[in-house]
Amino acid sequence: MKAHDAPRVEITKDIRDRLFAGDLKGEISELSAHTGLPYGLIYNLVRGRIHSLSVAEYRRIFGETPPVKEQKRVKGDYFRGMVRLWIFLNRGVTEKDLYREFYLGRRSLKKADYRIFNGGTKTVEGRIEEAMEQKFLIQGLDRSQVIRWIQELDQSRREERVPYEGAKPVLQFLHETLGVHPSRLLRRGLGLYEKGQLKSIAKPLYVDLLTLKEKTEKALAAGSRLELERLREGVYGKRKNLIRFSEVEEDLEFLRTWAGMGSKRYLGRSAGKYRGSTLKRIASWRAKKIRADCDRVVAERGNFPLQSLPARHLAAKVTTLLSALRYLGVHRMIVDRNMDLEGLVMSPKVRSKEEYESDGHGFVTIEEAAAFLGMKQRAFDLLVAVHRGLFMKMMTYEKVWLIPEIYLEELAQKEGFPLVKAKYELLARKSLEARRTAHPTKP
Repeated sequence: MKAHDAPRVEITKDIRDRLFAGDLKGEISELSAHTGLPYGLIYNLVRGRIHSLSVAEYRRIFGETPPVKEQKRVKGDYFRGMVRLWIFLNRGVTEKDLYREFYLGRRSLKKADYRIFNGGTKTVEGRIEEAMEQKFLIQGLDRSQVIRWIQELDQSRREERVPYEGAKPVLQFLHETLGVHPSRLLRRGLGLYEKGQLKSIAKPLYVDLLTLKEKTEKALAAGSRLELERLREGVYGKRKNLIRFSEVEEDLEFLRTWAGMGSKRYLGRSAGKYRGSTLKRIASWRAKKIRADCDRVVAERGNFPLQSLPARHLAAKVTTLLSALRYLGVHRMIVDRNMDLEGLVMSPKVRSKEEYESDGHGFVTIEEAAAFLGMKQRAFDLLVAVHRGLFMKMMTYEKVWLIPEIYLEELAQKEGFPLVKAKYELLARKSLEARRTAHPTKP
């Protein structure tokens, strides 16, 4: 029998009381000299740092054989199986809860000894196996039923688990790229897996690891340091009143280049350690100051090259430019009355009526068609009126006019349709404004 599996005597309150009573009462050094045991052992024993003694140690201290009851230990497989089954059947119950129940008044409960649950010790005290089994007996289950349920649970879990060796490359990749330690991802100590005490992980956890790996690979391909920081923060969680340096790095560089405002003015130190990732976050009040000054400089001087602007300002400028270009394009379509581009956009694919109704496609009313394309009803009515000949070839009449749904789907996907749509929305708005001017509302 190996040393760590040999029977040991659990230190109860009665045993501790005996250490300081009668002939044994005295200082630690005296107890050590009296028993012939190492000073360190007695020191840790008195301060509650060890919870059991070997049979030989017990004899040397008390001069007698320990009670048989205290020596009883059994193999831990059945106990650990019952723990797994109990936790599975009782959601919310944890190993720590059971530990506190087993050792209340017997040991310090500040730190649970998880070895009894994870196989760190091959044997457990007979009394806790009996206490665990009693929980099932109260529920009307005998030992044979409990064993069968444990086997069924373990079988189903084996089918829903992934070998640790299969997940190991993913964990190593995330550690190297995101700087996230595998223990954080596994939610258990990595040593338990590396030593072979735990051999597999839950399949849902493995799927989460693969998803995180895929997102990380995309961020690496895009060269997005900010996205990598966000993924890492998703694992560790946000820190209160702090913000990632990478979120204001562009603003800070812009201020340094175009306004002569150095990093130290805002950070209180050089930006080198932040760019080198030694430091990753700054106080939120510093970030707010950086952004406010950047906004002010951009607003006061509007003649910056687009490439020099921080991403958030560049996006705003590009959006403004595209809106202007779009307005000019729509305005030119109205003024020139040129229908060539619009005709190409509106032209349907050549289809028979049977094709329009195939694959579950049908017809919708004019009102439904406007909503389908995201257009105001008046704007869509103008569109239909201008292209009346085209619509009449496709539409059918059944007490109301109906338009093929498949044509609307194709139209919505065409690259030039947003311009056509904007044109008729503008015409509808101008028409409504003209009507209001001609017939003002009476006070």
